[in-house]
Parts: sequence; structure tokens; C-alpha cells
Amino acid sequence: MSHTKAKQKHLPKGTVFAALDIGSQKIACFIVRVTDDDGAMEVVGVGYQAAQGIKAGTIMDIDRAEGAIRKTVHAAENMAAETMKGYPLRDIILNVPAVHCKTDFIPVDVQVSGQDVTDNDVRRAIVRGQDQALKQKLSSARKSHEADEDQQTVGDAYELIHTIPVGYSLDGETGIEEPRGMFGKELGVDVTVVRADNNALRNIANCVERSHLDITGACVDSYASGLACLVEDELELGCTVIDIGGGTSSISVFQGGNLIYASA
Repeated sequence: MSHTKAKQKHLPKGTVFAALDIGSQKIACFIVRVTDDDGAMEVVGVGYQAAQGIKAGTIMDIDRAEGAIRKTVHAAENMAAETMKGYPLRDIILNVPAVHCKTDFIPVDVQVSGQDVTDNDVRRAIVRGQDQALKQKLSSARKSHEADEDQQTVGDAYELIHTIPVGYSLDGETGIEEPRGMFGKELGVDVTVVRADNNALRNIANCVERSHLDITGACVDSYASGLACLVEDELELGCTVIDIGGGTSSISVFQGGNLIYASA
């Protein structure tokens, strides 16, 4: 779910997928079809339902929340019936309430030994950023006595939602927009890691899966709001988006075309 300056991979033409936004006051489902090889899309189905069993972005009554999700998805399916040719919706991308998320900003250095920078080098940096975010959480939990001194226990406490490379340097030279193909000895990558509380996420996922839907991806709601409403200049120059909802208000901060902070 990352938004980076690297070349984006588009879904094949004709692909149909859906996004599900579970809010405190409303639940919305959009079914979308990819219309060309450049990734252009059109909305073919929309469902909308007042939320039930949800308070401040948290599931309070699984049965009521599930019922509202089913009605929302069913309305979107009816509108998209011609496109879906009678097949039920299965795969969805889930919006995760930012109130359950935390953001870590992790600087990472990896050695490239004078060779050209490859996708694998960037991936190594991203994985190292994820590991460092886990270690920081482990250290914090130990100091506050919130968890056993067991990295797996702490790792199970949250789920990584986004790991986004937001800035690059090469041999100390900062401001590099795209390092792939460049030569150097040490690649620096600034990584934004967004993680969600695992228990809250499981409760939301349980409601979705009980509605016979499979979650193929997840996106923090404030991140999605920013990508939906900001233009390229605003993303590049820097902007804070405040999304005022019925139960929570979430924020996302963008700079250099990427998400650098999300909270609520």
C-alpha cells in the first residue's frame, strides 16, 4: 500500500476489486474496475450503510457490525451486478482506523559495496526498518513492563500495515529521489512504518471474514484520505490532512510525495 516515486505496477485491465471503509458512523464499499493498461479505474458499484456496533473506530458488537457490513457490500454488489456477472464479491482492501495505528520513522543504512543499487537493496533496507521498528517497540514494552521479554510476544501485539521508503541518500549525499541504477558504497533509506494494534485489527477482520470476504490488503484510513484528496504539488511540497469523522478525527502528514506520519 505504499505510495512511492518508483515505477508503479498496475493491475491488469478488467480486474475488479473493492475497498471497504468501516467507520464509526457509516460503512462504505466501492467496487472498482481497471479500464486500461495504465491503471485507470472506474467505480461500478457503491454501497452505503449506517454503522452499527462500532464506537470510536472500535468494534463493540461483532454481530451488529457484521450485519451492517453485509448490507453495505450487498448494495454495492447489486449496483455492480452487470460488471460482476452474478459472481459475489470476495476480495476487498480494508481501511484500518488510524486510531489503532502508530507511526515510526526509521533511518536505515545498507552496504551496496560500490555496485549499482537494485530493488533488492531497497527491499533489504525496508526489511531492516521493519526489524528496527520491532526492536524499538520491544524496548519500550520492557521499560514499561507491558510485555514479557520475548520479541515474538511483542511482535504479535501489532501488525505492520505500511512500510514506505520516503527518502534516500547514497554515500552521504541526500535528496536522491530514485537510487536504483546509481553506484555507491552505502545506501541510506528513511522508512515510515505504520503498525496497527493486533487485537483491534483482528476484531475488524473477524467481522469482515464472517461476511464471507477475504482481505487482500489494508490501508490506514487517513493515508487513503490524503491520497484521495491531495494533488501532486500538495503531496510533494508537504501537507497535513485532517479527516474529521463521526467518532474519531485522523491526520496524515505528507512530504516529498510520501506519507511520513499518521495518527488520530
